[in-house]
Amino acid sequence: MTRQSRWSAAITLFMMAAFGVGGSVPAQAATPGSISGVLTAVDGSPAAGVTVEALRFVPMTSSWNRVQTVLSDAQGNYTVPGLEADSYRLHFQEKCPTVRGEYFGGGTYESSPVVAVADGEAVSGKDVRFKGCSFTNLTPPTISGTAVVGGVLMAHPGTWEPSTTYNVSYDWLVDGVAVRLGSNSAFEPAKEHVGKNISVRVRVFTSAPGWSNGEATSAAVGPVLAAAVGPTSPVNSTRPKIRGKAQVGRTLKVSKGTWSPASGVTLKYQWLANGKKIRRATKPTFTVSRVVKGKRLQVRVTATVPGAPPRTVMTRATPKVVA
Repeated sequence: MTRQSRWSAAITLFMMAAFGVGGSVPAQAATPGSISGVLTAVDGSPAAGVTVEALRFVPMTSSWNRVQTVLSDAQGNYTVPGLEADSYRLHFQEKCPTVRGEYFGGGTYESSPVVAVADGEAVSGKDVRFKGCSFTNLTPPTISGTAVVGGVLMAHPGTWEPSTTYNVSYDWLVDGVAVRLGSNSAFEPAKEHVGKNISVRVRVFTSAPGWSNGEATSAAVGPVLAAAVGPTSPVNSTRPKIRGKAQVGRTLKVSKGTWSPASGVTLKYQWLANGKKIRRATKPTFTVSRVVKGKRLQVRVTATVPGAPPRTVMTRATPKVVA
């Protein structure tokens, strides 16, 4: 083969590689497609400034990757351009303090419907009306305290997303039936609640436009127990009385009086002179000494029963002690 023949063969191979066999013109590049639609806020107004993301599946990583991002205009219109022929998922990030947003057709990152785009196709009508910003309960409400008549139960709202400023109200439920709506976080079980279970429904809300309330209910506590009936303080119906003459050298005695319960009551005595304690004068009897001459005597009687607060009564005062 001559040198000229070799150059001719090389040129022929180059032309075949560049333009295909027979020197045909190469295929035209694919024409990009697009997806468009109109976004509407929960109140029906245009959803302007919403971030729209087109996600495309990547087999190598088995994940949906973002390929285009646009913003909706003042009328809520959006167009995602430059899309190759394939299937896409659309994600819309509303202007809420949350990172979740919404997917076209509902669902999640892995379950929302796909939008197919053919070569050069302009897919339209992918409109969305948003549900609005909402609160998501992350950990449920709880109740602390003992479910007993006369006790106090306290509600704790749990945690919510977003953790922005919000208002909280509590609906207290007895066996699932609301008995106190929009109440505070404290609840006192009453006699009619004995044997029943108590739970609390928490609502979080804000006055900001476009937001919907969040709601979650605690696990029930109970059943409510009746109040424990313990010992009560003794009751005095007849006051103790000092018997004898208030005179130096005489012995005085104080009666027990009448108490209920009739048994199990322990009495303690303290003799007083003009209201002040007389040392070592703690028996039902007292021998009058010259120290208390000219003073009036009384006895403070304290009654006790096990497990109950004491009850104290005073006798009437005697005339002034005479010699």
